[in-house]
Amino acid sequence: MKKILYFTLALATSMVGFTSCEDQLDIEQKGVVDADEFYNNPDNALGALTAAYESFTGDVMGRQPDFEGSPGIYTPFKNMMNLCGDDIYGAGGDYTDHEFNNTLNEFRYDTSAETCKFLYKGIFLSVYTCNLVLDKYGASTNAAVKQCVAEARVLRAYDYFILAALWGTPPLVEHVLPADALPTNCDKDPNYNFDQKALFEWVAKQCELAEPDLKARENTSDKNMVARVSKGFAQALAGKAYLFAGNYAAAKTALWKVIDSKKYALSQNWEDLFHLEGDLNEEKIFEANIAHDDGKQGWSGLVQRSSWMEMNVWMWREDRFLGGAPYMAYTGIGGWGGIGVPQEFGDAFYANDGDSQRFKATLVNIDDAIFGDFRNYADASLNAMSHDEAVQSDKIGLKGNGLYGNSFWLQKKFLMKASDTDGAKSGNNITMRNYCVMRYAEVLLNYVEACIQTGDAAAALPYLQEIQKRAGSKHISPAATMDELKNEKKYEMWAEGCRWLDIMRWKDADAIARLQKAGTNVPVVYDVKTRPIAAGDNVLAKHANGRFYIVGTQDAKDHGHTVGFKAGKHELFPFPFDVILKNPNLHQNPGWAN
Repeated sequence: MKKILYFTLALATSMVGFTSCEDQLDIEQKGVVDADEFYNNPDNALGALTAAYESFTGDVMGRQPDFEGSPGIYTPFKNMMNLCGDDIYGAGGDYTDHEFNNTLNEFRYDTSAETCKFLYKGIFLSVYTCNLVLDKYGASTNAAVKQCVAEARVLRAYDYFILAALWGTPPLVEHVLPADALPTNCDKDPNYNFDQKALFEWVAKQCELAEPDLKARENTSDKNMVARVSKGFAQALAGKAYLFAGNYAAAKTALWKVIDSKKYALSQNWEDLFHLEGDLNEEKIFEANIAHDDGKQGWSGLVQRSSWMEMNVWMWREDRFLGGAPYMAYTGIGGWGGIGVPQEFGDAFYANDGDSQRFKATLVNIDDAIFGDFRNYADASLNAMSHDEAVQSDKIGLKGNGLYGNSFWLQKKFLMKASDTDGAKSGNNITMRNYCVMRYAEVLLNYVEACIQTGDAAAALPYLQEIQKRAGSKHISPAATMDELKNEKKYEMWAEGCRWLDIMRWKDADAIARLQKAGTNVPVVYDVKTRPIAAGDNVLAKHANGRFYIVGTQDAKDHGHTVGFKAGKHELFPFPFDVILKNPNLHQNPGWAN
């Protein structure tokens, strides 16, 4: 009900100043709370904060149900934070499918790209709801109200961390603006003159400003202060922001507070971290809470608040498998195969980890998926065959059109289990697991980096090894170096919004070289039983089982698209064209023409 109230309030606010010369029309509207009356009451601070959380969950982390044209089958945040990395493919039926993924992955998006536009606008909706709390209640001396203000301040700081990381120097908006305001970039604004580094520093300082008024998590079993902004999250975000600003000493200090609190711990069941069973557990620092609400039903309630069909996008492409998708009994829904894994990434991961719990919960080999222990077909007779019988069978395998944008490694980390629907409360293709914003493993990895960068590698090593031992990795680092840290982080945090940002801030030459080739050798996995190798095929690899092979393609490039990372352009995303059009004070990022 709070969500309905605050949209009513926003509308009411926008109508202030309109009067009628007809006295008989000047009638008090029943059932509507006056905006000034509402915000002048300190008892309503928690309600205003609830609206800020609702916007953060839906407009930043989710599907953005609050404005026209919002995405139907994906969450812009997850796409923009992951799809430009060198450890993932945008996939689907072909290069024209799932354009919200594939244009990012091949660097062929432009200033009108819908994914960029949706996230940029969604973040500023969240900033607006946070600014309402800060403007209306920021001067309060009441402890409960001050906590609300502090939580809103940190939510806004996270919004700006993402804006700084993806867009560099967006407008810095610290108050609710009048409708005709045309703010400029923070590096052009004389009130700030913030470059990207200074904006990251601002994020960290906002967290430090909020910290005294925030509650701490009570212990590793406390779930309530994972679903809300806590001292621990403020400290973790401050540390991350300082790390991105290159202020490693300050990052080390902030991150150590989280570790030293002993309120967080690594979960010993790695797979559960990415399923409903792991929500709000000991490793989670902050999650956007997707809680079932019996008061919200149908399309306008639960479905819109969730990520809806995003799970279908992340599931393997069901219609390309003979015998149906081999995971159908595992999850109960089909998929559209929007995500793929580079062969070299999977090979390196397996060489590093071996059969660790982490590796087995992240990736599965196509042989195991179709013919081996992982297979779980709806038709039990297909599961009863031995591995050798299955390899020889023409009942299971791949159809002739193959798996576009895939290798011999298939992602398992984000396959939805049937239990993730929480009893199909919102439907069998809607996961009810939370959006994880920060978990303890990332804090440890960030702390390791801060220690290395400040010449304290000895202090870093135990925490790097703690992550590796929990993972069950066969590789345990003998020393804490940047190379060891980089390798560990790309495996531990795969597809959790870290890799792309790290490549950019580290200026990783090898990774950038791979990105420059994006779109020029997109893999398609075929089955020799349904599509024998043809003359002219650019065969990249053949599987040891004799059934599968990979062909490199460049369909988007062949159809006239410019592909691949371009230095001086793709380090930052473009400000959306329609935003630039409406605001002449907003300067476009380098390398982009509208």
